[in-house]
Order: sequence, then C-alpha cells, then structure tokens
Amino acid sequence: MSPDGTIAPRRAAGAVLAAAVACAAASRAADPAAGPPPVRRIAAPPAVRVLVPAARFKFEVRESVGFDLDAATLGALSIADVTARLGTQPAGVALPFDGPGGGSLTVHFSAEARRLSVRLAGGAELASIEADPPGRPLRLCLRQRDQAALFVVPPAGGPAPLVWSGRVDYRILLPEADQYTLCRDLRATMGSRTLKPSDVREGILLDSLDEAAPVRIEGVSPGGAPFVHEVPIEPRALEDRVDRAVAELVRTLQTGAAAPGEAARAAP
Repeated sequence: MSPDGTIAPRRAAGAVLAAAVACAAASRAADPAAGPPPVRRIAAPPAVRVLVPAARFKFEVRESVGFDLDAATLGALSIADVTARLGTQPAGVALPFDGPGGGSLTVHFSAEARRLSVRLAGGAELASIEADPPGRPLRLCLRQRDQAALFVVPPAGGPAPLVWSGRVDYRILLPEADQYTLCRDLRATMGSRTLKPSDVREGILLDSLDEAAPVRIEGVSPGGAPFVHEVPIEPRALEDRVDRAVAELVRTLQTGAAAPGEAARAAP
C-alpha cells in the first residue's frame, strides 16, 4: 500500500503480469520452425482522444471517445446550438477558417431557404446545412479535419461572422495495448506509416482522422514466440464516432439549456 493509502503500484504490477500472459497466450500457437505465425485480427475498435494544446479539462463520452480541451474550445462547445463536420474532398485537404488574403471558408445563411451555405472566400458553395434559428443569432460550431470554428448566424440572413477558431489533434489508442508492454522486437505500421513502439503502447498521434489506416503489429512475446496482429481501422467509422461523441458532449455541457446542441454533417 502506498503512503496515501492506495494500492495503485500493486495493481500496476498485476496489469503488467496480465499483459505478459495475454501477449504470450496470443502467440503461443505460433511455432517459429513452422513458418510465419498466423495473423490475429483484433476486432475491438480503438479508442480516440480529441486533444487541444494546453488542455485543462478532460471528458469521457461514448464509444471510447474522450476529450482533452482548453477553456476556449470548451466555451465554444458550451454555447453551440448546432455542430457540424465539413467533409472536404479530396480527403486530406484542409481549407482554412481564418486564412489570409480572403482564402477562408465563410458561412452564409438564407432565411428564405432556411439553409446555411459554406463557401470558399464567399464564392461557390461547398456544403449546405439545414438550419432553423431560434429567433436569435444561431451559434454554429463547424469542424473540419484538425480545425474547429464558431460562427454566429444572423436570423434575418446574410454572412455569419467568425468569432472563434482553434485546432485539434487526435490520439488513437489501440485495443489491448497493455499486452505489448513486455513484448520484444515490436514492428508496427499504420498503412504506409512506420510506427514507434511507443505509438503502439501509448497511442498514435494524428493531425486528422482521415490519416488513420489499418495497423499491423509484429513482435516476439515474453515467452519467445513470434506474433502478428492486425487492427482494422476505418477513418470514416472513427469520424462518425467522434461526431456522435461531440453531440453528446455538447448536450452534456448544455444540460438544462433551452436549445441543446445537435449533431450534423455538412452535406457536400
């Protein structure tokens, strides 16, 4: 027992022992003399953490999604009436909310059509969102890849001013990661990206979820048996999980509010 009365060290030791047993069990059937070990497919989905720099507030939401937020991001989510994710095409392209020289994404509201229009520099429409302002300016939190922004939409229509923007990162936490604690010679990839052993054990940091890809892990168990594990990861599934988690976080932050946040995906 530690001086503060907890038994965390003993539990940690137990977790390491369990990890060693799990890793050995997962690869016991592989005989090096019999050729390459069979591939074990880990079906459990990875956990996701949404991160911002200098985070002070932690939230655990649904479907193994967590948030580490700063005060500004937390404040924007706390007052958002609608949250939406802009799915840019092609994947991997980030359009700025606050870029210089008029190259930014803008939001315009048509009171007649009851629709929000997302445009690049006020030009061609990139996406639209149905909206029904509640008789006052509607606060829209628009997310895109590693960015988030808060717009205030005038109920009478017209351009919506940008009042805040920020950036986020993502950490992908692999299922059963503890089992690799005592394994040797770890080699891992996410798609074409080579991962470090610390990525496997502590999480894979991404700028955006569309960078995610299936993970393949090879190594040697504490018992000396080689193993190969595969973790299927689908970026669209991760994005949908985070969408639902953002909506739930907004509802949680706004418990008792007249107009809780709603989840939406901007339609291209």
